[in-house]
Amino acid sequence: MLSTDAGRLTPSPSLASRLVAQIRAEIVRGNLPVGAQLPTEAQLMQAFGVSRTVVREAVAALRAEGFVTTRQGRGAFVAASGARLPFRVTPEEASSLEDILMILELRATLEVDAAGIAATRRTAADLERIAAALADLESRIEAGGDSIEADFRFHIAVADASGNAYFGRVLQSLGDVLIPRRRIAFETPALRRSYLQRVQVEHRAIEAALIRGDARAARKAMEKHLGGARYRFRLQADAAEGKTP
Repeated sequence: MLSTDAGRLTPSPSLASRLVAQIRAEIVRGNLPVGAQLPTEAQLMQAFGVSRTVVREAVAALRAEGFVTTRQGRGAFVAASGARLPFRVTPEEASSLEDILMILELRATLEVDAAGIAATRRTAADLERIAAALADLESRIEAGGDSIEADFRFHIAVADASGNAYFGRVLQSLGDVLIPRRRIAFETPALRRSYLQRVQVEHRAIEAALIRGDARAARKAMEKHLGGARYRFRLQADAAEGKTP
C-alpha cells in the first residue's frame, strides 16, 4: 500500500518529480510489491493534492524508468525489478552549468531527429497535445507563474509524435534536468518574461513545422531552439566565471 505519511505535496516547480520519488521509494522499500496496482489517478490526486496532469506525468516517468507497467483500462502496476531502467540523470548529478550544457548536447542528438520524424508521422491527437502544452505555457508566462512542467510536456509531446516510444523514454529518464531553466537567476521579472517569450517563439516555430509536415524545417527549428538554449547557458557559465561574452 502506498504510504502518504509525508503529507500532501506543497506547490513547487517539480510536483511530478516529487510524486515520482515518493512512489519509487515505496516500491524500493517493498511497500508496493511486484504486481501490486498503484492507486487510481483520482486517489493519487486526493492523497497528494496534485492535478491529474501531475499524476499522469509521474506515472509516465515511472513507466520510463521501468518501475511500473500500464495496462489499458486497468491502471498501473509495479514491474519486476529486472525491467527497471539502469540509466537516469538526477538533479544532483546535473549540478553545474557545464553539466547542463552536456545534457543539452545529448538532447540535441535525440530531439532534432525526433522532430524531423514527428513531422512525417504526427497525428491530429499529437498536434492537439503539443498545442495544449504550448497554450498552457503561454498562459503561465503571461501570469508570471512556473512554466517548467508545461515546457516539459511540450518536448515529450514532440518526441511522442515521432511514433517511436524510445525517444520519449530517454527524455523522461532525464527527469527534472530536461528543462534546467530554474537554475537561471533572473535579475527582474521583466528579464524572465523576455527570456520565456523568446523561448516560446522557438517552440512555436517547431509546432508550425510539425503542422505543415515539413521534416527539414522541424529539424532546423529544434536545432535552433536547443542551440539557443546552449548559447544562453554558456553566457551564464561565462558570467559566473567573470568572463566577457
